Amino acid sequence: MSESVKKPGMGGKWFTEMSMGKNITNYDSMLVLTHFKGHTMGGFGGSNKNIGILASTDILVIDQASVDLIYALSPDDRKALVERMETRHGLRQLSYMKELGMGNDRYQLLNLDNDNAVIQPADAVKGVKPFPKVQL
Repeated sequence: MSESVKKPGMGGKWFTEMSMGKNITNYDSMLVLTHFKGHTMGGFGGSNKNIGILASTDILVIDQASVDLIYALSPDDRKALVERMETRHGLRQLSYMKELGMGNDRYQLLNLDNDNAVIQPADAVKGVKPFPKVQL
């Protein structure tokens, strides 16, 4: 088993420290790849999947944009995931991240395939069918 080091929390409400692999102290930056996915119990967790790729240095912006893209889908395509997010208070993580100062919830979506044109969530998901029906 690898050794670990305890690092202080960043002003969080529940954790005063975190245990991380000891080599974390050898680096001056970190790249985090997360994914957005609907969870049966919690509503959603992490950054977008099956709609596109989002990138930012701001963790709250990524989660906010992911949720906004879900809400921009057609009612039939978003119904199940939105129902899970809303009935399980899954959106609370966004407001709590903002309360903790973990980032900003305002952003612009840029279409990298179209000279960085600013687009709206509805434009980004136009024609997307993220949950295709599978015939058995």
